[in-house]
Amino acid sequence: MNLLAACEAFVHVCDARSFTVAAARIGIPQSAASRRVAALEQHLGHIVIDRDNHRPSRFGATLLPYARRLTQLAGRIEEIAGQSHLQAITLAVPEGCLAQKVARLIRDAQKGSIDLEVVYAGWDLGDKDMSDPEPRTALVPSPPDISAWAIPLGVGQAHREETGPFFLDCLRPRRRLDARTSRLWILPEDDVSHIRDRLYHLRDSNGLKPGQVERAPSAQAAALAAFRDDDLVLCTPGEAQRFELHWRPLGEVRLNRTYAITGVDTTEVATLKDKLWAHIADVLGAQAIEY
Repeated sequence: MNLLAACEAFVHVCDARSFTVAAARIGIPQSAASRRVAALEQHLGHIVIDRDNHRPSRFGATLLPYARRLTQLAGRIEEIAGQSHLQAITLAVPEGCLAQKVARLIRDAQKGSIDLEVVYAGWDLGDKDMSDPEPRTALVPSPPDISAWAIPLGVGQAHREETGPFFLDCLRPRRRLDARTSRLWILPEDDVSHIRDRLYHLRDSNGLKPGQVERAPSAQAAALAAFRDDDLVLCTPGEAQRFELHWRPLGEVRLNRTYAITGVDTTEVATLKDKLWAHIADVLGAQAIEY
């Protein structure tokens, strides 16, 4: 027995006080409506409709609110399924992404029949619980081997405008005891093993002091140190421009901040990655990695 179909027939008969009218509303023959109600009575072991006046029996009156709720929920499920293609995909992007490029991403998504909502989030979004309702997808820093987008990292400086690559050995301490040694600040989002460990290796191999390559508490604090103390900031070209720093590529090593897309719904993730791959690269200021 189809319990949902039987409850639907039962509810409509109670409302219409007629098997014939109820059957017409459901779109089935009158005989089919009668069979469904009879099957429900046999399944439950109780008469649910008085055949003389088509009113619910005493047991049927108790059952009716629950049957009505069941049919309403089933209708809502079908409605949600029919509108699933209209639901927006919410994507969290790093807070440094330019609003102009984010707006262009949303327009490009709409051209591809994707209703995209974009929110800004901190660099540590990848550590949060993505089972929360919002956002459902996010661009997060990830190891290179599982990433789709890469942004080159270099050095941002405030008071110098040398051209060409920057070599870490130029920070080697001078012989004068009172000479100040500049530091290279690693931004929080780049404090990951595939970036941090390579910089520490370069620091040690070039004879720098341990404190000359450190993690900054924030991007703003690192930029302040660059202007105040003539320190340097490991950053992307876009971040250097935002903080009005002069950017140079690294000379001894090639480092990238790499991003992947993650989310609760694998279908949403695949849709964004497949259809907006190059557009997301533009928002990040990144190079798209072939996958």
